[in-house]
Amino acid sequence: MESQAIEEFLTNCKIIDKGETLDSMTNRVFSAIAEVGYGFGYSQQQVHVFKERLSDLFLENYFVPSTPVLTNAGRHLDKPLTACSVPPIERRMKLKELEVLINEYHKKGMGTGFNFDDSEDPVREILEYNEIAVEGFRKKQMERPVGNMGILSVDHPKIREFAALKSDKYRDLDWKFNISINLKKDFMEALKKDEDYTLKDGTKVNATELMDEIVGNAHSCGDPGLLFLDRFEEFNITPHLGKYVSLAPCGEIPMASGETCQFAYINVGNFVEDGQIGYEKLRDTISDVVLMLDNSLEISKANINNEKSADMIGKKRKIGVGLCGFSDMLISMGVPYDSQEATDLAKDIMSFINYESKVASVNLAKERGAFPAFYDKETRRDVITRRYLDKESRTVKAEDWETLRQDIDTYGIRHVSTTALPPTGRSSMVIGASPSIEPAFRLTVNDMLKQSMEENARLHGYFGDLGEIYQTIEETGSCQQSNLPDAIKEIYKTCLEISPDAHLNIVAGFQKYTDDSIAKTVNLPSLSTPDAIKDTYTQAYELGLKGITVYRDGCKDSQPMKLKESVKPVEELKIYVETRTQLQQISYGTILNVVGATNG
Repeated sequence: MESQAIEEFLTNCKIIDKGETLDSMTNRVFSAIAEVGYGFGYSQQQVHVFKERLSDLFLENYFVPSTPVLTNAGRHLDKPLTACSVPPIERRMKLKELEVLINEYHKKGMGTGFNFDDSEDPVREILEYNEIAVEGFRKKQMERPVGNMGILSVDHPKIREFAALKSDKYRDLDWKFNISINLKKDFMEALKKDEDYTLKDGTKVNATELMDEIVGNAHSCGDPGLLFLDRFEEFNITPHLGKYVSLAPCGEIPMASGETCQFAYINVGNFVEDGQIGYEKLRDTISDVVLMLDNSLEISKANINNEKSADMIGKKRKIGVGLCGFSDMLISMGVPYDSQEATDLAKDIMSFINYESKVASVNLAKERGAFPAFYDKETRRDVITRRYLDKESRTVKAEDWETLRQDIDTYGIRHVSTTALPPTGRSSMVIGASPSIEPAFRLTVNDMLKQSMEENARLHGYFGDLGEIYQTIEETGSCQQSNLPDAIKEIYKTCLEISPDAHLNIVAGFQKYTDDSIAKTVNLPSLSTPDAIKDTYTQAYELGLKGITVYRDGCKDSQPMKLKESVKPVEELKIYVETRTQLQQISYGTILNVVGATNG
């Protein structure tokens, strides 16, 4: 986007005030963040150089902070820069106390996550919480829209009623919540064997029948999503500070009670030159982003009112270096999204970001100290790198992880975790990048597409009229109906033209090297059956994902964008919806947004 268009977009999103320019916003944000360095003994020159470095990286589209950073830094001196949180709810609280507490987080610009496992009536409680969010929205108490996540474990006696919240009598409610079911390991074992499963009150239910009910609700309205909290908890480095109880509104990061999260996104598509990824530039950028996030934590800790959240920020110093522009990167390299090479590149880029973010965090620990809880005897320090020691990629070897493990033992590490993959939402739009790890929803004729298509046409020996191709893209959002060679068409497939397995493979590749999880939803054609959704759930679990959300096109009247309105179906389109094997044959109409699932 041009500066004027970006400024209009930022104003509409309330990220900047009317009259503020892109340049003045950049100066405001990165001055405030860089000046935190004074508290660590940085000189005026060092602060100035870091501020200029961040400004250049942002204006040149190499990275973008999450929207709360852009909205609040240097502008609202009483607001943190965090994107989401799990408010420290206590059962003894009265409804009015809950309202005050929840509104406090929403007014600060944070999405919120809640767990209803301890509730006798989770349906009543989530309806009350939702009304608090609705009222806050009506009264314009929040500067930017924030999401909410409500979680209930599968063994709760009220699981059926909770799972049916949005598909039954509350379907037309003004919902400000996503809801998810936590499927425990013992339930998944019972499901695999088609056995009975015992709920917390002793009631026995057939696991298959209960799963079919959950799937039926998701088929009807898109909710509930699924998550596997056991898998998150397996890598909880500081369980003594609290077990994970809920997730960010889109499901990409687990949090204990009172915990918050701090994000920034590296635009990996901007690091491709002559078909190769510039890893040296990427390494330097990762280092700067980690320092930026560390400084941002200091601002958040000082500006959050809740004592427990401030304490959790200080003790754990959790950050999430994420990414955007992955689809742009693949197109620039001429690699189809649904190829093995794309999956390998997902592993390469994410292992590199994960490893280098931890190297930068260790270097900061030498200078500023490790996260305070690092020294607690209960802290599971080995978990920080143990899960990656046997996971080589083409960019990071096993010996690299072993060296890092030894450095952490010697010097500590500044952050309890360093990587997560939120959906990036509005943030990626600010720098004109494709969102997170998603392929394009539809193709758009712009300078970037024209340049890449001209290059790919030349490489593949196509000398036809690209003007006709662009006309087809304008009409259909796709190039699959054009007379381009198949090798070129493969590069420009949209998410509607990529099989479910290919999407899942990409997500699994990224998940392998991500500390927390991934925000992505699986969007399926309107004719998809419950069995097709159930099979996608099963495949996601078998691939080791930490959660999954499925959305069937048209299952909600209020759907923001209907697939049938955004594309012109090809004449030979055939949709197979019975099983995953058949789903692989879908030539059009499938979008996947798989988990680990977020708030950007």
